[in-house]
Amino acid sequence: MQRLSNPGNYPFIDTEVVFPASRISAEDAVCAFDNCIARGAGLSISDGALNDAHIVSTRNLNRFVSFDAATGILVAEAGVILADIAAAFVPRGWSLSTVPGTNQITLGGAIASDVHGKNHHTSGSFDRHVLWLDVLTAAQGIVRCSPTQEAELFHATCGGMGLTGLILAGAVQLVRVCGAWIKETGFKTRCLSQTLDLCAELYSYPYLVAWIDPHADGSSMGRGYVMCGEPVDAHAFEGAASRSRASKQGSKSFRVPAFVPVATIDSRVLTQSINMLYTLKGLRGSSGRLICAEAFHSPIQSLDLRLFGGSHVTYQFTVPFLAHEAFRSIFRRIVDSGLGSLISVLKLFGPQPQHPENISFPQRGYNLGIDFRVSRKMFTLFRELDSIVLDYGGRHYLSKDVCLEPKSVRRGYGDKVENFLAVKRKWDPDNRFRSLQSMRLQLY
Repeated sequence: MQRLSNPGNYPFIDTEVVFPASRISAEDAVCAFDNCIARGAGLSISDGALNDAHIVSTRNLNRFVSFDAATGILVAEAGVILADIAAAFVPRGWSLSTVPGTNQITLGGAIASDVHGKNHHTSGSFDRHVLWLDVLTAAQGIVRCSPTQEAELFHATCGGMGLTGLILAGAVQLVRVCGAWIKETGFKTRCLSQTLDLCAELYSYPYLVAWIDPHADGSSMGRGYVMCGEPVDAHAFEGAASRSRASKQGSKSFRVPAFVPVATIDSRVLTQSINMLYTLKGLRGSSGRLICAEAFHSPIQSLDLRLFGGSHVTYQFTVPFLAHEAFRSIFRRIVDSGLGSLISVLKLFGPQPQHPENISFPQRGYNLGIDFRVSRKMFTLFRELDSIVLDYGGRHYLSKDVCLEPKSVRRGYGDKVENFLAVKRKWDPDNRFRSLQSMRLQLY
């Protein structure tokens, strides 16, 4: 037995973990267990990759199978880390179209969560660029599926949290890139209206994200720092001096000395410190700076998670673009609760392909993720926030969820839930692929 959790240290479980290194051993493991769930890098904040009986790790299914240098089509096993894809192919002029907030997750995890990046409004989520999958199902063994072959299984697996079967491998369309650099331009905002208006004004930029101060109150509520970015050829941007300065951005990380008692640090103090740093960035002007693409896409990855102290979870949701009042209500509840939050990140979602059986998170609108330390009071707050999100036509990100109720998922995702479950029951009639989350949300 092995004791496992996730980056937020909530919840902890004791479970059996196996590490198949081939398709045959993966089939043997799944056949031997009456129930299990797949787990990649173990970086999901949710309990969707936790099962207190058996876990099938894909970390040893980590090989590149093939790459077509003419078309940019990569075939890889599910346990390949996204950072390894970048390291292997960015120097050759190819990149993943969607890069999430951490590039240390696996390919299979990215597909099962249908992860998104700072460019969803222009390029969509991860699974938009997946061409086909090999899925080990409970009912029919290994099945290749795509948008044109076993399409229902494909769309249900994309964003399906591993509940349709074990993703073994897939083909992903990479995109041409001119280098590993982003020109980032930042703007400080004074209030929520200004933050949202600026996001709308900058919508045409390939990359767009905002950091919002979750503790600001009164006329300053919703203030933050909006950043937009566009890929550039480093050799064409301010010469070698700029490249030298930019190269340092990728290596910096925010670490806490071992002697610091992080559990006693007030998150409001941390938030104010981060807010000050972003303010200083804003005072530098908005002419733009060159930054390593990895540092731009995954800035939170460099934060020491011990800053949160104890256990923490992320409350992440999406609401339509016109639902500005939802944010005011949510920030008001957070301020009134007195609960501290360190990180609050806003992104924009563009159009999302609609498939009846697909339960991917994105829908056109705003996407906000807020981190909290785990407490009884936090769970009470989340129930209040759930009602606000759902009342405004929103829904929640399953890859960050640890405490949603079944009714909230069904209200947020509508008929998609039952359509998804119809596909799951076809390919997994005995509910052999299950997680703590799927049992809690009654996704079987």
